[in-house]
Amino acid sequence: MNEKNVCIVVNFTQHSATAPKLCLKASWGGFFMQKQNLNSCYTKAMRKAVLCFLKKNDSVLLLHTDYGNRTVWSGVSGYIEENETAVDAAIREINEEIGVNIKPKEVRHVGTHDIFDVFIIEKWEGKPTPKEFSIKEIKWFQLDSLPYDQMHEGNEIWLLKLLI
Repeated sequence: MNEKNVCIVVNFTQHSATAPKLCLKASWGGFFMQKQNLNSCYTKAMRKAVLCFLKKNDSVLLLHTDYGNRTVWSGVSGYIEENETAVDAAIREINEEIGVNIKPKEVRHVGTHDIFDVFIIEKWEGKPTPKEFSIKEIKWFQLDSLPYDQMHEGNEIWLLKLLI
């Protein structure tokens, strides 16, 4: 089994401050393993991913996605597959999730956050429509009224800076 495809979340409680700990933690877009032993910390098996936003004028398209334990508004996201560029992953994920076609020259990299390469797309072919069961709804939001209280925690800190 390939370690980077293993997804386990464990919370160990240690009563001794000097005992080594192994913690597997999850962020919303990917999983990583962190081994803590006294003051050292190691990160293994980080998978890179893309986070993509269709944008028109002062609006951005968000997907209301059910992650099992929580439904949140977010952009199109997914992992970059082996031997795939981030731009190729963005184009593939957008087509798989909302059914629109995008040319590589229309994919604009605007920054990174956590494990994500973040992209904005302002030109596409087709009408965005949910294509996956987990996507409950798609909706255009004005940039000045994003639903941060229904998004992943912390988005209010960094998201708008990358979208404008």
